[in-house]
Amino acid sequence: MASVYRHRNGWQASVTVDGRNQKKNFADKKSAVAWADEMATDMRKTAHTPRLGGPAKVTLARMLFEYAHLYTIGKRSYKSELDRISRYLEAASLPRLKAEVSASGGITLRPLTQPLAAQALPRAFAAHRRTRMDNHAGTHEWRTHLANRLVKDLSPADFRTFLAKAKSDGLSDSTMQKELALLKHAFNMASNEWNWVAFESPLAKLKIPKGGPPRDKVLSAEAEARFKAALAECDNPLMLPLFEFAIETTGRRGSLLKLHWSDIDLEAREAVLHRTKSGKNVHVPLTQRAVEILRNLPREAGEARVFPMSAEAVGAAWDRACERAGLSDFRFHDTRHIGTTRHARRLRNPSLLKQITGLQTDAMLARYTHFMLDDVLELLDATEPAPPSGSPTPTCAGPATPSIGEMRRLNKARRVQSTTPSVEAIAEAAHPNAAAGNVVAVDFAARRRAVA
Repeated sequence: MASVYRHRNGWQASVTVDGRNQKKNFADKKSAVAWADEMATDMRKTAHTPRLGGPAKVTLARMLFEYAHLYTIGKRSYKSELDRISRYLEAASLPRLKAEVSASGGITLRPLTQPLAAQALPRAFAAHRRTRMDNHAGTHEWRTHLANRLVKDLSPADFRTFLAKAKSDGLSDSTMQKELALLKHAFNMASNEWNWVAFESPLAKLKIPKGGPPRDKVLSAEAEARFKAALAECDNPLMLPLFEFAIETTGRRGSLLKLHWSDIDLEAREAVLHRTKSGKNVHVPLTQRAVEILRNLPREAGEARVFPMSAEAVGAAWDRACERAGLSDFRFHDTRHIGTTRHARRLRNPSLLKQITGLQTDAMLARYTHFMLDDVLELLDATEPAPPSGSPTPTCAGPATPSIGEMRRLNKARRVQSTTPSVEAIAEAAHPNAAAGNVVAVDFAARRRAVA
């Protein structure tokens, strides 16, 4: 079955034969239809032939190379997924893949003949990459082992060892969850659509990490001041404004780096973040501080982007600033948590907060909002009711801070005094008709205490 339909700013052709699917993007409909007809004919000729010869003929790296051309190009997160796939390709001496987007929005993959390690990288970024590779040497070594093995020889034990290596190298559960989810989907597509008869995914029964607890990083005023000072020392003068603007708008790094001046209306105080993670355009109201940041930004003639930087450059500069400021485990995405929390303190209105942040559910709003202890105490003090009149207040005689034993004896004496009737009350109860002056009452309890 072949179908051609509108996709982004162009056309996408999709051909499915016996569960196998092929997709490709085109600038015009005529080219998409021609490709779909040709591909459908070729796929019918090889309908019962396993793609790539089957799991006994192909390595994991070669399988992921094919997967990228068939499925990754149709995903919104294709960039990050290509980065993960390219690690396996490079480990198996295959070319890394780079996505190129045409004017019509179509995506094609181009192999990079030069390995990343041999590329002339900026000095700071090269040092940053070497440090990461050294820290994750065990994981990289085991990934190389997996990439070069035939798919049929892979077992759940191999991936369990891979997880253990990653854990010992300090990789987070979230990082490994994303990588294993990619591999699991690739195995499932091969089993369902590539005519790999009797193939069972080695990840079918492996428990994949859930991704770890939610982030709750909120900087103190002192730590934020140190980090801003570190960002101000960066060679790129846009790093500090980017950090502050990210807090004010709660925008993600990818959305802010794609932001164009044409997406901003300073008079109306609004910015449009296109095709965010949710797939929607988010209209962000700009605070006065956000407008001030934009007005003071340095601009180059002919530059359309507000922050003309790559994600890699931002990441490298961010890590160096964290090191100078003495901060550990502080990520760019944490600015989204910080900004959401600050807006929540000011607005205290979930509906308005969702409009600013682009978060769609109360659960996600709660995930990004982190009130500090001072915030909670302030609200408790402001709403604490006055104590009811006549309520007992613990008091004690003697030292200003009596011991627990002294307070216990004082409380017991107060209780005995309030519950023991007086001599006059006892006499009146015994002789209700007698005159108070003619009744002789004896305090036997006092007498017994005196004898004792």
